[in-house]
Amino acid sequence: MNNRWAILIGIRDYHESLGALKCTVNDCCRLAEVLTARDYAFPTEHVLLLTDDQPDDRKPTCGNIHSWLASYLGHLEEDDIVFVFFAGHGRQHEGKAYLLPCDATRDTAHVTGIPIRYVQQLLERCRARQKMLILDACHSGAGRDVTAPFSKTMFDELASGEGTYTITSCDANELSHEWDEKGCGVFSYFLAEGLCGACPEDAEGRLTADALYEWVYTQVRNWAREHRCAQTPKRLYQGTGTLVLRQGPQRLLSVPAADDGEALVLQQAKAYQSDGKLEEALALAEDATERFPLSYGLRKLIRELTEEIQSQQIARRSQAAQRRARVTRLAEDAQKFESDGDFAQAMECLGEAVKHPEGAHLRTRLEALERRYAAQITKDGGEGNVDDAVTERPNETRAPCTN
Repeated sequence: MNNRWAILIGIRDYHESLGALKCTVNDCCRLAEVLTARDYAFPTEHVLLLTDDQPDDRKPTCGNIHSWLASYLGHLEEDDIVFVFFAGHGRQHEGKAYLLPCDATRDTAHVTGIPIRYVQQLLERCRARQKMLILDACHSGAGRDVTAPFSKTMFDELASGEGTYTITSCDANELSHEWDEKGCGVFSYFLAEGLCGACPEDAEGRLTADALYEWVYTQVRNWAREHRCAQTPKRLYQGTGTLVLRQGPQRLLSVPAADDGEALVLQQAKAYQSDGKLEEALALAEDATERFPLSYGLRKLIRELTEEIQSQQIARRSQAAQRRARVTRLAEDAQKFESDGDFAQAMECLGEAVKHPEGAHLRTRLEALERRYAAQITKDGGEGNVDDAVTERPNETRAPCTN
């Protein structure tokens, strides 16, 4: 079963002119978990993830997508099965349709975009006899003015391709919706559920591409009806025979659970998180990704921890800046009181300042001022008790230190 290959492309972090998406990387990671489970048995090393959180050579840039598609599809043999999935923005320009990489902009989409016809041509030249292309593009997540739906002309172009079973997440003049509650695109969510076993098998216990499409079509249409919007998955296939995605009677009822090792790591990392030990939790989760590179749970936790740590760092920097500003004001007030000969009030300001870590450098100045004030009291015939500094002049009205 080592003849199964998959290329999963998911882009979340687009240029501001296009707008970021929420769920596309999650969709790819979830599909990777499904395809490498026991029922599909795609070898982990045969599943290529091109997503924003991958190393530089696997980020979904224009160059990387071109290079990986050509090399992956170019080396396959007749008995191989290949599954190509794209989740991100799509755009049309002068009648041509493009899939947008992460380095595209609204104005350069026709230059940096990946022409859909180019992807079709690579698949047509690919020697594998079973080929599936799934496009979850034209996302609505960035807003109506950013992503325009594909026209009927684009779907006619897709339909002209031969030998590749193609499914799109929506029909002409529609948008592909994201499901915030599930953390997935609507289409991709039902696609993964169908692959996991929610889609009925045929009489021989097989899951076919036709059955999967029809089940996903029904589920997405029902969801759209309930949410008062339009989204209609589309099937385009010029070929003969039945594309079988899974053989045998086994079926998964949900996304495969993490194995014991992964579950223990997640449990320990979340315990650290609950105790406020975010750095320890992040280090544990990042180390575990080497053993479980396709774990959606670990990737999600790493993102949550990173965001939480960054928020705390921002809050700490803000608090430190506020303390530094207060220490500066107190030191300036102390200088003014000292210049006026009001050592007691100057010491009060410096005493308040050294309570903060940012005011530690003022401690030497405070001690020198205390000695100077004690000497003045002794000279004036007092006992030289520095603790009486604040109450030494009861009849004098003094301005308080700056808050």
